Amino acid sequence: MHNRESRSPESDGMLGAGQEPVEIIPAHLPERLGEIDIALGERLLDERKDLDGAEKAFRRALSVGIVDAHFYLARIHVLRGDHDGAQHQWAQAVKAGSVNAMVNLGVMRVDSGEVAQGLEVWKRADELGSGPAAVNLGLFYAKNGDLELAESVLRRADERGAEIGTKTLVQVLCDRGKHRAARRVVKDAQKRRMKIEMPETRSIGMWQGT
Repeated sequence: MHNRESRSPESDGMLGAGQEPVEIIPAHLPERLGEIDIALGERLLDERKDLDGAEKAFRRALSVGIVDAHFYLARIHVLRGDHDGAQHQWAQAVKAGSVNAMVNLGVMRVDSGEVAQGLEVWKRADELGSGPAAVNLGLFYAKNGDLELAESVLRRADERGAEIGTKTLVQVLCDRGKHRAARRVVKDAQKRRMKIEMPETRSIGMWQGT
């Protein structure tokens, strides 16, 4: 007859007298819940126009480390007319590496008269491959008469598939007397299913946000 080993309640996975249960939370769960809150916030914001509900969802996401929530909170501040609050949230998103936030922060700074700061943010986003940032830089240079620099930057926007950048590039090429080059850009754009034609009148667009 074999003697059974005596085992403690802990070894059986049971709790001993006086012990409290320990809640085990999977490491990925908070992040997953944060992603769910981001999706919920987007729906509340875009479909229901529920700014308060969306803000609560985004702040819950931020509380578990979803830094993209800064970007969405900035949108809410813009819709409420709180541009200082939006700048703060976009600046936080920029620190976290959001390229889209760089583009929008640049727009707000340029429009508020902080042109040098806005251009610097756009340049950082452009270096990271942002099409809208290249568009905005090209628009700025074109509006200020530096067509050579505008062409250079807008060619990057075109390569990144930013249609407004391609349209503006065609306009800049025409302004520089490069009509043959402009037609080549139009032909290539049409092959990529962009709705672009040679311009009949001069038109330079507005800043691009994300």
